[in-house]
Amino acid sequence: MSDDPYTIQPGRTREPPTTLLGRLRYLGPGIIVSGSIVGSGEILLTAGLGAAAGFTLLWFVLFSCWIKSLVQAELARYVVTTGDTYLRTLNRMPGRTSGRVRPLRWSRPWRALQPKVEVSWPIWFGLLGFIPGLVTSGGIIGGAGQALGLLLDAVPAVPEVDGKVATGIAAILVMLLLWTGRYGRIEKILVVMVMSFSFTTIVCAAMMQTTEFQVTADDIVAGLQFDFPLEFLFLAVGMYGATG
Repeated sequence: MSDDPYTIQPGRTREPPTTLLGRLRYLGPGIIVSGSIVGSGEILLTAGLGAAAGFTLLWFVLFSCWIKSLVQAELARYVVTTGDTYLRTLNRMPGRTSGRVRPLRWSRPWRALQPKVEVSWPIWFGLLGFIPGLVTSGGIIGGAGQALGLLLDAVPAVPEVDGKVATGIAAILVMLLLWTGRYGRIEKILVVMVMSFSFTTIVCAAMMQTTEFQVTADDIVAGLQFDFPLEFLFLAVGMYGATG
């Protein structure tokens, strides 16, 4: 039996739930991730891109939401079915590069004992994408810290809290939550929050149609012309990385 915690262990699997209620009980950390991502990508970055480029890149936003949903769904099916990780899956793709891990100067006598490392090209791209993803996560924690600071400032009995301190408190709370692994209560809260957030977004979009900022048919047509102004490249790439 393998000791790898990232693969399926014989005798340790359960039959998948067949009812909606049973499936909801297994959402767990997925709801936590959804609660943190929804809004940072689909609302904030898409709105920022729209404010800068107008409707020109509407087609790219729609493409991002569509293609990433397909890729994530298929990767999830593969991981659940095989018990393997998606990084190992990507590492089996053609285009592998081989080499040795560069040793420290004082370890040169043991250079021959170091195994070769073969990595496929998607892994290198994933490594490059990890850095901006980490920065994005920091921005999410920072936004949560600012919201927490404003919330605490609204309580008369609580002294004024600096935004950096509030961000540190939010980060510590998240680490404690991940360390304990007790997602039950916050999972139920975030289910309601995600549903209410989605409903509010739809209502706001409908109400906007009664204002001077309403979306017209000409705007939609202009956004489906497949134009890609290069001056908005970085905004578009950032939006693509955060949606889905």
